[in-house]
Amino acid sequence: MNNFLNWLEQKDNNLFISMTEGKKKHKKDITGDGKSDFADVMKARILASGEDEEKAQGIAKNYHKNKK
Repeated sequence: MNNFLNWLEQKDNNLFISMTEGKKKHKKDITGDGKSDFADVMKARILASGEDEEKAQGIAKNYHKNKK
């Protein structure tokens, strides 16, 4: 429960900062494949859920293989 409250507080702080700074969302290539696509969104969501970088990258790469 404590981890969830810390996560929620961090998300709330990030939202406040983005609103007060007028930060725009930029597309980012976090999978390293040279494209900004749904696999990047998927990896970001997996990382946000608490999974490690290696597992998230593997799932994103598997997504690319299945889409070709």
